[in-house]
Amino acid sequence: MLTLSTCLADSFGETDTGLVRQENEDSLLLHVPSEKEQLEQKGALAIVADGVGGGNSGKIASSLAVTEIRERYYAFPAGQPLIALKQSMMAANHEILARSRQDPSLEGMATTCTVFLMIGNDGFVCHAGDSRAYLLRNGNLRQLTEDHTLVNKLLQDGLLTIDAAKSHPQRNIIVKALGSDEELEPETLQLELEGNDTVLLCSDGLHGLVPDGTIASTLGNLPLQQAGKTLIYLAKQAGGTDNISVILLRKAQGKGLDWNATRPYRAVGRKKISIMLISLIVALLAGGLLYFWASYGLNKIVPPRLIDLLKINK
Repeated sequence: MLTLSTCLADSFGETDTGLVRQENEDSLLLHVPSEKEQLEQKGALAIVADGVGGGNSGKIASSLAVTEIRERYYAFPAGQPLIALKQSMMAANHEILARSRQDPSLEGMATTCTVFLMIGNDGFVCHAGDSRAYLLRNGNLRQLTEDHTLVNKLLQDGLLTIDAAKSHPQRNIIVKALGSDEELEPETLQLELEGNDTVLLCSDGLHGLVPDGTIASTLGNLPLQQAGKTLIYLAKQAGGTDNISVILLRKAQGKGLDWNATRPYRAVGRKKISIMLISLIVALLAGGLLYFWASYGLNKIVPPRLIDLLKINK
């Protein structure tokens, strides 16, 4: 049986309603295939989705997102993970739109969706909305995704300051989400992972209330399970005004699943260098032999054999 330790040192996933909302419209998924071949080829999949729409529709939208993406991604042929993730998210978007058209009570439902895939040493992100993916490496926290919100768009266009954005009355308006647009274009990213990297996926119930510096220090100073629970606790201490979802993945030390796959490439590289070196030596010796003949004449001195020259240069 293959365990998480094959590619992950540890993982954590939990969602909390918070202190204000009556329902939890967030959905999350952490799937690590139990079969070695599927894990090596398709990887471990993590998803956080934050539904919107009121009533039960937000929860339906977020649940559809994680279910559809998981089923469709693992049904794709191996080899193009980023394309498979993007097409899976676009398919989930169409499914949410179709369901909202079929049932008037679900009209307007949508969901954010942040997906992270780990295959050996490679990480892949597919994203829409204002849930986030972060990477903690050597104590430094980096936000991997952009918030697809009206306020962030105004901020990028220079029409709003950072301080004004924090308290803007429309800071929760999302401009890209699953279920909001027929022609969804998800944001995608690929990165190379290192041993002990920590990846965080979260809804805005966490990052909207807990500063990045506090998130970084919590992840850097606590065991993963304790860090995950502490982050949820800190969000609730800060008001718990929204549902709080957290997924943590910590990369195992070492090269991971694809270490052996690099060895044939290196061996071929060394073989090519050896062949080129031998060819160069032979060419130089042959050139020297021709020069010897030209200088002293073929009948004056019997030239040394090529095998003897090769022995001298060893």
